[in-house]
Amino acid sequence: MLARRTLVGAALLLLVAAPLLAQTMTEPHQSTSGPEPPPGVAPKVRGTPPPSPRSVMISGVPGYYWRHGCGPTALGMIIGYYDTHGFDDLIPGDASTQTEEVDQAIASERDAGDPGHFEDYSEPIDDSDTGILPDRSEPPAGDEHEHDSIADFAETSWSLNGSYYGWGYSNRLGDAFLSWVEHRNPDYVPSAHQYRWYDGTLTWEVLTHEIDQDRPMLFLVDSDGDGGTDHFVTIIGYTEEPTQQYACLDTWWPPDEPRWCEFEGMGAGQDWGIYDGWSLRPMAILEVDAGGGAEYTTIGDALADAPDEAWVRVRPGTYTGPGNRDLDPGGKDLWVFSTAGPESTIIDCEGLGRGFYFGSQETEDCIVEGFTIRNGSSDRGGGIRCFFNSSPTLEDLVIQDCHATLLGGGMQIASGSSPSLTRITLVGNTTDGSGGALHVLSAAPDIAYTTICSNGAATQASGIHVAGVSAPTIANTIIAHGTGAGAIFCDPSATPSITHSCVYGNAEDDSLCGDFFENLFLDPLFCDVGEPNLELQDASPCLPYNNEWNERIGAHGAGGCGTDIEDGGRTAVALHPPTPNPFRATTAIVFELPESASVDVTVYDVRGRLVRSLLANEARSPGRHIARWDGRDDRGHGVASGVYFVRLEVAGWVATRRAVLLK
Repeated sequence: MLARRTLVGAALLLLVAAPLLAQTMTEPHQSTSGPEPPPGVAPKVRGTPPPSPRSVMISGVPGYYWRHGCGPTALGMIIGYYDTHGFDDLIPGDASTQTEEVDQAIASERDAGDPGHFEDYSEPIDDSDTGILPDRSEPPAGDEHEHDSIADFAETSWSLNGSYYGWGYSNRLGDAFLSWVEHRNPDYVPSAHQYRWYDGTLTWEVLTHEIDQDRPMLFLVDSDGDGGTDHFVTIIGYTEEPTQQYACLDTWWPPDEPRWCEFEGMGAGQDWGIYDGWSLRPMAILEVDAGGGAEYTTIGDALADAPDEAWVRVRPGTYTGPGNRDLDPGGKDLWVFSTAGPESTIIDCEGLGRGFYFGSQETEDCIVEGFTIRNGSSDRGGGIRCFFNSSPTLEDLVIQDCHATLLGGGMQIASGSSPSLTRITLVGNTTDGSGGALHVLSAAPDIAYTTICSNGAATQASGIHVAGVSAPTIANTIIAHGTGAGAIFCDPSATPSITHSCVYGNAEDDSLCGDFFENLFLDPLFCDVGEPNLELQDASPCLPYNNEWNERIGAHGAGGCGTDIEDGGRTAVALHPPTPNPFRATTAIVFELPESASVDVTVYDVRGRLVRSLLANEARSPGRHIARWDGRDDRGHGVASGVYFVRLEVAGWVATRRAVLLK
């Protein structure tokens, strides 16, 4: 993150004279101020200390004096700050002080032969006495200069919008920021988000979060408390003592001196009441191509060079060598993503290190998405390790054939970390200790839509070892076919929550621990466990139309395999949905055979327990057959209402359909 201190650095300022505009009531989303405060606004006193020693301020935001409008000037300070903190071509020249280049970037001014913003939209200067004078914002289009300043993109002073000289609308400033950043450098990815006091979206939590992330904000306020918005300010700090207050640079003299204002909405007599605000930030894009077709050939070099916030875009290929393992974002808010997904973008660690390490307190704004990490090796977390309160967002990853000598063959999440894991596939990972796929130690990850298959552990948990005081949330996840140990092992102090997941076929047992409810203990019916192809057969209970929750379970959807097998152009085996379904008395299970075979038709409950054997190794001829279930178990007792699964097995081929019993 960008460094924060309690004082804003001084800046060299340039005073630009302009007439004071009359203050009039306007629409509550428009600025109406001029280069001097309205009457009655208290002057600032240079050197005024912050209200509290614990006040938080962003260091290095330049103070600019009013330049043909408070909107472009306030926005210019934010852009100037980013220019001096990693985005060094957003403002020409030195943005830390108000140079001629800075003035021209805020609002261009030249002459009649080469007009800029001032000549096209401000001359002659209009005010409430003259009324709005037409300018070149009005038709015909094309007689104005090409946009070359922030004020142009903000539509400041445009008579077409009903604005006098220096006036502007808040709803234009987000687009102005986006357009200006694109104008200066299309390799940056800007974002702008508007918050409003009146609808409850501009909150104290929003303000403190943005300032804590070293991102100045922009507010539209009522500086004199007359009930109408009149001024844009740049927000650079906050304090909670003695009251909640914001610190702003208000574009008035002295422009580098912060003003402290109560964090309140607009109201009668409420000076500096807030109408709305903007969070604004640019991000850089760094391109990586293992084949040499981009600026970077290794992911590690791009991570090292990236500013605090950036996109790292990785093209398809296999990435090997020292610059493509033990990848560490270093606490930056980076989106590291592949352009073609995990099937085509492979990080091969070659048994010499792990894929990613997060140990600098990364937040949810650090995102890694769309890679296969193979052949990782370490003592803890063979593919990925999250440590020391590091909580990145991990999505659409395959972690395969990695190994840990101690803990977490595929991953380890430890020491207060709480990352988000979504659509993760952990397959073929091993450990000499516990947690073949994942080891969670005193941490609380959020795990969803994940597939854990064919992992192995020498001691506890081929799937997940929940160790220490850990509280992971596990939902819509498959844990299957583990070797050497059971699916999940929990230490006594661990409290996982496991819901809507499928656990099946793990060595020792498939038992769960912690808070677990509404889970399946049925074969997920992968297309091919051995290859592996972990997409699901059409009859899988992990597909939404085959389970009671109508939800997908696991990282993958249907793979178009399993329900129907083609043999010479005709259907070999087919299991049709039970009819009727739901049912109250009896349901018919229809299946088809292309040739004589021995058939098993069985019914299981959602925990995978055998309820009824309808056909047990019974010979059937080619053609269409029907088995009927009357809602009773093998002892003849009626079973409870609920979801059951009908399973057909023919010569090693298996299909499952859902049946719902209502009473």
